[in-house]
Amino acid sequence: MISSAALAHNGKIIAAVPKSRKMIDFLADMVEKSAKQDFLTVIDNGTMIHCLRSGDVMVFCETKEKSKHRTCNAFLLSVDEHFKKIEKPTPSKITTLLKDRLKYYNDPRNDKIISTQKKVDELKDVMIDNIEKILERGQKLSDLQQSVQDLDDTSNLFRKDTRKMKWWYWFLYIVTGAWIFGN
Repeated sequence: MISSAALAHNGKIIAAVPKSRKMIDFLADMVEKSAKQDFLTVIDNGTMIHCLRSGDVMVFCETKEKSKHRTCNAFLLSVDEHFKKIEKPTPSKITTLLKDRLKYYNDPRNDKIISTQKKVDELKDVMIDNIEKILERGQKLSDLQQSVQDLDDTSNLFRKDTRKMKWWYWFLYIVTGAWIFGN
C-alpha cells in the first residue's frame, strides 16, 4: 500500500500527500541523489521510497518494505503521465492528482493480477464442482445400469414362469377334456 506521494518539478517539491516535514526533507535530499537515474528505490528503516525521474519531473511514493514494486512503478508512471496532461500545473491540481492516483492504486480491486487470481480461483471452484457432479452422475448411471440389469433378470424369470404356467394349464385342459369326453 502506498502511504504517501510527492511530485517535484525542476528540482523543487511542488506537492506532497500527506504533507510531512520529515518526508519533504528526505525528498529534497533524494532530488539531488537521483539526478541521473530513471527509477530509484531507497530503503530507510523498513520504508521504501520509490522515485521516477522523467525529464524535469520527479514523482515519489512511500511504501512499506514488503509492498509490491509493480504497483509502485505503475503509480509513478501514471502520475507522470497525468501530470504531463495538466495545463498550467498548480500545487492544488497536483495535490488532487496525487490523492486521486493514491486512492486508485491503493484499492485492491484495481490490481489486475489480484483480480485475475480471484477469477482463476472462482473458475477452479466451478471446475471442482463440475467434476464432483460428473462423478455423482457416473455413480447414478452405474446404479441405473444395475437397476436395468436387475429388471431384465426379473423379466426373464417372469417369462420362464409364465411359459411353465402356460404349459401346465394347457396340460390340465387336455387332461380335463380327455376325462370329460372319456366318461
